[in-house]
Amino acid sequence: MYPAKHFSLSLPRGEGQDNIPELLKQLAKELEAVDGMEVMDIVFRNEIDEDGVDWPSFTVYLNDLRQ
Repeated sequence: MYPAKHFSLSLPRGEGQDNIPELLKQLAKELEAVDGMEVMDIVFRNEIDEDGVDWPSFTVYLNDLRQ
């Protein structure tokens, strides 16, 4: 087993939740703030909410280089 840290990111539910360019900007900000971690993988997924609206998200897997 390989230990990894992870976080998921999506925009708040509601108007604009399907704005992929804004989500990518938020992802870039989060990645810039990661210190001492190596990005192992980034997974994109898209859910459809109960109103039929896209709700994309990213999950980022990290290797903690400080350990």
